[in-house]
Amino acid sequence: MSSFEADSSNFNEGMMPLLEKGRTTKEKAIDILGTPTGRSGFPSVQGQGDEKFIYQYFDVSRTQRTSKRLEVLFGADGVLKDYRFVSDTQPYAVPTGNTYTPVYIPPPRRGK
Repeated sequence: MSSFEADSSNFNEGMMPLLEKGRTTKEKAIDILGTPTGRSGFPSVQGQGDEKFIYQYFDVSRTQRTSKRLEVLFGADGVLKDYRFVSDTQPYAVPTGNTYTPVYIPPPRRGK
């Protein structure tokens, strides 16, 4: 998570329909979605030679937490086998009434 646009891991999930199983290559997926935030290979993926691109984004605002994750699986031939997308947005409870934060004040030092 970064507040700098150049470092952002946010991706446009609206581009997922352009991913075609059996046709899209790794290079084309990067053209469509950008550079993945992570990658994994065997044994984290089932097939020897397969590779998974991971696109993950997490954002926290004053009112909600948003996360989204896209996993794109390529076969050993570099062609898209499958993909999976999950997202979640959870509101934060807004405090009501008086709120306070305790502050620890250490006792004065004795001696010197």
